[in-house]
Amino acid sequence: MFKLAFCAGHYLHTPGKRIPKQLDPKETREWMLNDRIADHLQKAAAERGMETLRTDDPTGEAFVDIPERTAAANAWGADLYVDIHHNGALGIFDGSGVEIFSYPGSAQGRKYRDAIYEAVVAAGGLKGNRANPLQEVRFASLSMTKMPAVLVEYGYMDSIADVPVILTDDYARKVAYATVDAIAQVAGLAPAYPQAEFIRDVQRACGAKVDGIAGPETLSKTVTISEQKNRTHPVVAAVQKYLHSRGYTQVGKADGIAGVKFTAAVIAYQEDHRCWVDGEITAGHKTWKTLLGLL
Repeated sequence: MFKLAFCAGHYLHTPGKRIPKQLDPKETREWMLNDRIADHLQKAAAERGMETLRTDDPTGEAFVDIPERTAAANAWGADLYVDIHHNGALGIFDGSGVEIFSYPGSAQGRKYRDAIYEAVVAAGGLKGNRANPLQEVRFASLSMTKMPAVLVEYGYMDSIADVPVILTDDYARKVAYATVDAIAQVAGLAPAYPQAEFIRDVQRACGAKVDGIAGPETLSKTVTISEQKNRTHPVVAAVQKYLHSRGYTQVGKADGIAGVKFTAAVIAYQEDHRCWVDGEITAGHKTWKTLLGLL
């Protein structure tokens, strides 16, 4: 089983590590942003069948130094170490972007770094204007680990562009699940719910030819599902399972009933995929096409 060690960088009371008051009246601390991603990361990894070890104090109250964190990961025999951070440019600016670091000369570290960057930028949208978003640096957490390690800066706390995004739980969830998806891809782990399996389940539920390949015939068999229409249709459970596997965990359990949680997850999915946002998956329209990988 793949063993993923990770931490929320710094701790709750690290001096100065917070969003400037001009951008956030609450002056949210960096550790709180890091912790939120760490929580989602742990959930996503567990859903992928990974073992996890968090090496900082999950309450944020106790300071755990980097040598102690990395020693725990080394003793546990982790396959990868992820150090979660949010960046700061020491002054409010209009720049933006995710940055990820690996240890110099670590080929496997570079693979994880590059894959995570592509997945996180695609999921969260914060590509920004960083000239060198992928670097090799001898940071302590990268130097002291025996396994491949990456340090991820998920956005800037003093960026006019980034702050409204990184303050949202939606961003934290999306980038955490994207991080785990990228790790699984590099590690050669099977997806939690592969696209082809989802398509086969849709085909079975809707009476289409079952071959795991979506096309016009499959699309023509789909039905509209929402709280008001076909809310207990057999295909609802497949959609619930698929949404959950892609990070839309607000959908809840795959109970086969399209309720308020289902609507919330569909709306979030539609917003992310530029579909008509109404909480309804309509036969033949864009939401079904994106779910089936036809767009």
